[in-house]
Amino acid sequence: MSVSSEYKRSVARSFVTLLLEHLPYLVMLFVYMLIGLAVENILERDSLFGLMSRFRIFSFFAIIFFIFLLSRQIFMKLARMLAGIIEIHTGQVRLKNKVSKGFFTVERIGGFVVVYTTIPIFLSIFSNVKRSIPMINPFTWDKIFMRIDRVLHGGYHPWILLQPFLGYPPVTQVIDYFYVSWFFSLFAVLIWMGWSKRRRLRAQFFLSFILILIVAGMVLATLFSSAGPCYYKDVTGEVGPYGPLMSYLDSIHGNVFLFARKIQKELWESYAGNIVLLFGGISAMPSVHVATTVLFALVGLRINRLLGILLIFYAIIIQIGSVHLGWHFAIDGYFSAFLTICIWKITGWFFNYYCLMPCD
Repeated sequence: MSVSSEYKRSVARSFVTLLLEHLPYLVMLFVYMLIGLAVENILERDSLFGLMSRFRIFSFFAIIFFIFLLSRQIFMKLARMLAGIIEIHTGQVRLKNKVSKGFFTVERIGGFVVVYTTIPIFLSIFSNVKRSIPMINPFTWDKIFMRIDRVLHGGYHPWILLQPFLGYPPVTQVIDYFYVSWFFSLFAVLIWMGWSKRRRLRAQFFLSFILILIVAGMVLATLFSSAGPCYYKDVTGEVGPYGPLMSYLDSIHGNVFLFARKIQKELWESYAGNIVLLFGGISAMPSVHVATTVLFALVGLRINRLLGILLIFYAIIIQIGSVHLGWHFAIDGYFSAFLTICIWKITGWFFNYYCLMPCD
């Protein structure tokens, strides 16, 4: 057998193995697509609205990611050349050589292709199903979650407890920037994990990710349909305990820009006017923002202790920001964090038995 034929067989085997590794994720994706398409068809809505725009956004982030990777590879190549010239210690040179080994592999390229071709479709269906939640089950849980929050925090509403520490315009602005950064961190982590050579971790991450969005973002979000503190008056007809918070945020937004208030108003106008947004949909419980950032932290802890700690702090900031900016009840984030850890444990146990790749 020629070297060329053997190489082709090896590549083919690698692609088959890659598909089998991601089979649980692909099966869950297929099931979700069928459910999403059926729901949107019943509601006479376009479940794939904005699909090409999502592909373009995903492509934009992918291009930035690969520019960064290639720049890093060029830098490491120049560093190795310099190391050879000045004869740096052999161990250090060997370490630098190890960094770039296996940059373009079937596992990495194939893993990225799986992510690139499926995530925009999944996010398109998810976003369009999310905006249909109040049509399936109107917002009825806001008062209940408000009371639960108050009981859990000793008779106080969480935002009131945070206000002495965070109730300053510059602090609120910083938190607002952190919160909106979730959109960028989501795409960054998806692409990063799609390119990762940690095969088992990659497979567990994407299976956990899709389960979180299915269980939390669709099933539970529909069962516990709620709009969140920023819409409390709109859905209950009562000012409630969040009027002062929203007045505080509006006072800031009147002088300087707050992403939270702009997006919140656009989402409500979209909901009230039945206008379709590319990334739209109102849903408070559970918090997908908190769930995904907790997932990022769990992945980070697997890779590097310091990275994991930084991502834990990021998840905490997102949780605090969700309350301070009026997006969520505190219980939304608490429950999401607990649910994410449970899903991560379950997928970990699953891959102990469904293990077609070496353990990371």
